[in-house]
Amino acid sequence: MQALYAGGIDPAPISSIHHAFPGNEYNSRNLWASPKLKRVSYQERQRGDLIFYYQPGTQTIWHVAIYLGNDKVIESWPPKVVV
Repeated sequence: MQALYAGGIDPAPISSIHHAFPGNEYNSRNLWASPKLKRVSYQERQRGDLIFYYQPGTQTIWHVAIYLGNDKVIESWPPKVVV
C-alpha cells in the first residue's frame, strides 16, 4: 500500500490498515479491479509492477506482491516480509 502512495496512487477505498490483516484478501481483488491501475501482460512486467496471485480453478485473486525484476518479488505475508 505504501508503494501505491509513493507512486502517487491513492488506493482508497481500499484500507491500508485492514489490507495487512489475514482474511482481508478481498482487498487484493479490489486492487486488481481498480481502474486506477494499468494492466500489463506478465511478459511485459517491469520492476515496481504489482503481481497478483489467483487461486487455480476459481481464478479468485487472493494476494499481491511487488515485482523486483529478475523473476523476484517482495511480499508481505504476516508476520514477515519476504523476497
